[in-house]
Parts: sequence; structure tokens; C-alpha cells
Amino acid sequence: MHDDDDVPAKRRRGVLKATGTALLLGSLAGCSSDGGGDGTPTDTPTATPTATTEPPATTSEPEPSTESEPSTDDESGDGGQSRASAVIEVGPDGDFRFEPGTDEAVYVTPGTEVLFYWASDSHNIVVESAPDGAEWEGHEPVENEGFEYRHTFETLGEYRFHCEPHHSLGMRGEIVVNETGRPPETGTEQPGSDEPVTLGDDGTAEIRVGAGGDYVFEPGTERPVSVPPGTRVTFVWESDNHNVHMGTMPEDSTWTNEDGVVFNAGHERTHTFEATGRYEFVCQPHESLGEQGVLLVEATE
Repeated sequence: MHDDDDVPAKRRRGVLKATGTALLLGSLAGCSSDGGGDGTPTDTPTATPTATTEPPATTSEPEPSTESEPSTDDESGDGGQSRASAVIEVGPDGDFRFEPGTDEAVYVTPGTEVLFYWASDSHNIVVESAPDGAEWEGHEPVENEGFEYRHTFETLGEYRFHCEPHHSLGMRGEIVVNETGRPPETGTEQPGSDEPVTLGDDGTAEIRVGAGGDYVFEPGTERPVSVPPGTRVTFVWESDNHNVHMGTMPEDSTWTNEDGVVFNAGHERTHTFEATGRYEFVCQPHESLGEQGVLLVEATE
């Protein structure tokens, strides 16, 4: 026998269950909407952050240069150029010069290693003159940018050199090896002063004509040459198209001019100067360019 009082109760529970389910579905539908509803959800799910790829760090630092640079490490391990080393650039910036060396001489102490670094193409190093006993032959093969050549200079004195392909364009240099590694101090005797260069202690002297490819007599142009009577003076041609013309000389001199005749590198003329006095001489083709010299024949006390 059924208990009729239970039927309404069961129905009420069914209705409540159905109603609760409908409310739950409606609530979920409201949470998934675009936010157009009036209600505010109380339990909004929090999204779990996902890993993102950071953009690469940017920097204003320039890229390292791949251009070749001369090596300047020294034996002390400190790096850079030490007092016992020097660097000369060959053809820097594509110019026909040595830097330093062309505009001003490089002064170093004995035992200094000099690095020649080719900064442009088609250059070499030809030795024009070096002190007696020096063992420097330069580097005559023509090399291109990036090439390096080293030599340790031991013997005191002046070393003159040039680049053969660009000699006529003024590509010449000079290294001076002295005890201080510095130019002479101001106030000391220097080339270009009026103090004569005294030669002829052994009865001979040499004057270079067109020295280093320049329009000069060396010595003679920047400083007069002084020799005792009876000195055999040899004029040595170092470049082309020069002569030696005595414009002023003592009346009893035996020198004979060869007017209008020019000679090239390698030519020599020797003359024994007996008559005392002042001899002023020029290279006729280049007199207007300053190729002039003075020779003083002076009796010693």
C-alpha cells in the first residue's frame, strides 16, 4: 500500500533537483558570455601564465672590426708598443709615405725591434744608406696590405730607405739609432744650422748628390762641408738628372765645370781640393728647387 504523503515530497525533491540543475547551467552560461549580463561572477578562473620568448637584447656597441691591424705585443707581456719596439706603417691611408719616417725621422735606441706594417698595397723597402757594419737589407719583394716585416736595429747611425714603386712620388723614410732614442735637444748642433760638417780627417770625404731622391746635397745643402786642403772629395749620385756646377770658387782652384751635362744614380766624380776658400755649387737642372751646397776648404790649426 502506497503512502500517498510521500508522492508530493518526492515530486518536490525532483522539482528542486531539476531547478538546481537549471540554475547551475544558467550560471555557467553567464560566465562564458561576453560580459553582457548584470551579474558579476564571484569565482573567476585565473589563467596560468605560459612561457614567452624574450626578444634578443639590443646593444649600441659596434661590431668588432675584421680589418687587419699590426701586432704590437712586446716581450714584456704588457701588450702595446714598448720602449724596445716601434711600428712604422707602410703606405697608411693609401698615401705614398712611411708613418712615421717620411715627415720626420724615427729615433730609436740600439736593440730596438721595428715592425714595418703594410697599410696598403704594392710597397717594398729598399735601403739607400746605412751605417758601416749595419746588417739591414730592407725587404725588396713588393707586398700588399697586412704584410709585416721586422728588423732589430743595433748599429748607431742614420738609415735611409724608400719604396721603389713610389720613390719618385716621395715615399722615403729615415731611422736614426742613437743612445737616447730621441731627436737632439733644442740648442744642440742640428742639421740646418750654420755649423759646418767637418770631414776629411782621413783625407777623404763624400757628398751625396740628389740624396734620398730629394733636391739636396748631403751634406752641403743644409749645412756646409768643411775639409782640410788636399782632401779627396767624392760626389756620389743617388738619383737621376743631376750635375755639380761650381758657381763660386777660389781663383787658383783646379775644378772644371761640366755645364749642361747631367748624370744618373750610380755616377761618381772625385776631385782633390787643394785651394783654400769657399766653394758654392749647385745642380743646374734643380737650382731653383734649392739644390745648392757649400764646401769650405780650411787649413787646420
